[in-house]
Amino acid sequence: MNVFGSFDLHKFSKKMKSMVAVMAMMVIAIPFYGQSWNLVTSASDLAVGDSVIIVSGNYALGTTQGNNNRAGVSITNNGDDVEFEEGTAVQGITLVEGTVANSFGFYTGSGYLYASSSSSNQLKTKDDLDDNGSWRVTISNGTTTVLAQGENTRNNMRHNPNNGSPIFACYAANSTTGQPVSIYKYEEGGASTPAVSVTQSMTVFSYNLNNALLWS
Repeated sequence: MNVFGSFDLHKFSKKMKSMVAVMAMMVIAIPFYGQSWNLVTSASDLAVGDSVIIVSGNYALGTTQGNNNRAGVSITNNGDDVEFEEGTAVQGITLVEGTVANSFGFYTGSGYLYASSSSSNQLKTKDDLDDNGSWRVTISNGTTTVLAQGENTRNNMRHNPNNGSPIFACYAANSTTGQPVSIYKYEEGGASTPAVSVTQSMTVFSYNLNNALLWS
């Protein structure tokens, strides 16, 4: 343990690391605000590390996780791009490498979206990434299909207007319930920078701080 006089560097560094972790969680909880996100028209335009949102019509997948689905929030859809005001709880997603070839995990900052059932239309969030949370994106003739690659067969992410209470959930692969989703990607030079970028900086800061204080 490194102690200089009555100052305990080890304890101080642990406290600082905890504070930075809390700050990082606070940052990542902030919805992605912005004026313009661009429509993805080819699955080849998606890559690990991209910041995206899930959209269908004038609704985007929101930050509110219900018991079995995600609430939809109102946005302005211009076709090739979408807009939403500060304070709109649109769920920002960071693409990570999926557990199945040619798939992505959808990381929300608090967990991974996944298809959780073979008998009910469920879309949930959990801490660890598995096949049910690994999504294969295909885009054909302007229609985007987002299918989870696990054993759960209600695996088709779609938007359901739900009689005026819009939700995003998972349905059978060949389901025609509601509407298919589209993916919009954040591009550099937009009106805002996704919160995850700040959180990643926080993580680096935590790592550097830890190394600086726990010297021997």
